[in-house]
Amino acid sequence: MSVVADLSDAHRVAANIGDVVSVPNRWIMVGGALDDETNDFLPPPAPCESLVYLEEGIVTGKIVTYSMSELDPRRAAIVDLWVHQPHRGKGIGSILLDAALSRLLEKGFEKVELVTDPSKNPVAYNMYRRRGFRVVAEWCSYQKKLESRI
Repeated sequence: MSVVADLSDAHRVAANIGDVVSVPNRWIMVGGALDDETNDFLPPPAPCESLVYLEEGIVTGKIVTYSMSELDPRRAAIVDLWVHQPHRGKGIGSILLDAALSRLLEKGFEKVELVTDPSKNPVAYNMYRRRGFRVVAEWCSYQKKLESRI
């Protein structure tokens, strides 16, 4: 399901972001050291920015955003939000989402969108809803087994 937030309604200010670091043009993975250049998912889909949450130099959570300027210069997308399994339940995802929304707002973006599946991750879906995201489209997945005719 695709959800969108209008950033003009975003009144939350990123709090407690001392452990959040901005990394432009890298799609960082969790569980490794930030200075490890093999800790990238390559290639990023477009010029992107990763915000990472660090604990003792290890990336315990990350959120990746990019501009959707090809569609609208004031629109951005969140393409990845992930918290390393041993660190879940500590509020790291909320801190990262708040930091990303604040950062996008500072950069002049007005809307941000993402795709999520509330049946697979209701905690994340509820976090998005609390921050003003609303459903704009529901997606269906169609599958067909292909058989060789040779």
